[in-house]
Amino acid sequence: SKMAVVPISGQVKVLAKKFPNGEVRMQTPCHLIWEMDITPSPNSCSYRIRIDYTLGSPPNTFVIAPTPLKKAEGASSLPHVFDDEKQQLCLYYGRIGEWDSSMFLAMKIVPWAAEWLLFYEIWTITGEWCGEGVGHSRKTPYIKSE
Repeated sequence: SKMAVVPISGQVKVLAKKFPNGEVRMQTPCHLIWEMDITPSPNSCSYRIRIDYTLGSPPNTFVIAPTPLKKAEGASSLPHVFDDEKQQLCLYYGRIGEWDSSMFLAMKIVPWAAEWLLFYEIWTITGEWCGEGVGHSRKTPYIKSE
């Protein structure tokens, strides 16, 4: 049976609790724009992400700073993005059908974005994307929440 849809107010409550450094940019009963800084590993720099979420649609996730993101040597575009210019992350790679509106952004989208950023950093150094076929047994990457 389909689980209940999480209302926007519920999404905000859990995001704010888990990530007090984040902020609501816009909130209506069916639309949320949330921004926060993510440091994907203790040695990483910080990235600012924006989650743009309309009830009934998959959330869109962007890296809004730094822009443009540094690319691996010889690469003309970022890997695993929907939009290179907008730096819109493709977080559903190998996770087809894994987002639905009964889920919490704080539990799924934020960790997926942190994981993407970790793979991104490795890619800038090695030129290789390590994200393919990652099993779910893998630990969620470290996220510094302050």
